[in-house]
Amino acid sequence: MKLQYLTNVMLASSVLASFAVAPVAAKAETVRLAQHSSSIYPQSLDNDLPRPIAIAVIEDLSERTRQPVKNFRIIQAESHAWSDSCLGLSQPGTSCAQRIVPGWQVLVTNGSQNWIYRTNASGNLIRLASVPTLPSQIGSNINFSEEDRQRQQGWDTVLELGRLEETDTDRSALVAQLAILDKPVTTYANAVYQVEARRNGRWIPVYTNTGARLIPNSSGRVILPPEVIPVERLNLRRLNSNVNLEDLDLRTIVRIRYDLPSGSRDLKLQLEKTEEFDDIAQTSSPQLISTRGGYIQ
Repeated sequence: MKLQYLTNVMLASSVLASFAVAPVAAKAETVRLAQHSSSIYPQSLDNDLPRPIAIAVIEDLSERTRQPVKNFRIIQAESHAWSDSCLGLSQPGTSCAQRIVPGWQVLVTNGSQNWIYRTNASGNLIRLASVPTLPSQIGSNINFSEEDRQRQQGWDTVLELGRLEETDTDRSALVAQLAILDKPVTTYANAVYQVEARRNGRWIPVYTNTGARLIPNSSGRVILPPEVIPVERLNLRRLNSNVNLEDLDLRTIVRIRYDLPSGSRDLKLQLEKTEEFDDIAQTSSPQLISTRGGYIQ
């Protein structure tokens, strides 16, 4: 009887202990999240970005830059449907499954530089999509010819194209990269990439990227991540006849939409560059413009 009593007491104690530990662990996790959220979530950020994803992004950037977590905060975030398992950031020699991957695009700042991340919906796949903002000491006209620059509505930009060829396969891709040399302060800005092909004197849309690409709100200079467009994703069937891609004129378009602090909303500008596909400079890297403000040869 006494042995049975002791056994029951021990079982009851272990059950009570398990109930006591669980709230403590949950509370510790809540405290950890709360400590992060005070710095990484500004009051102006209004979206449904899951907190675990926000923390994963901040911690990854902290590790990359060797800066403390408290130095960073998220200033923009948007849900996206990425076109492949590489979150639209394929590299030569990398195999990416062609399927829609729901996720997020997140813009992070430390006050002097901005970084853009892409994630899947759960946050267990995180990719750094951008290079940091161009150094302020780089002159806006260095290494960029006047004929390459497009100026509209206070924006000064250069759109560079490349033809990415994989050495170990027959696959190729069109690469577009936008360098913003100057821009106004915005409350929101994004870019959408499109490609049109000329057939019988008409421009026919053959590609539009999924979702929009965030642009930092601060004024000044930034290089957006390269937009890699696999050739097989160009919808050439819309041309209604057999065509030779190498002989096609392609017009690459970047449509920018932005809002201003003055209250002006849904402002638009269009940047474009036209080249015959075979004349587009071949490249071995999707990064066409270096962080120092010049072209990568």
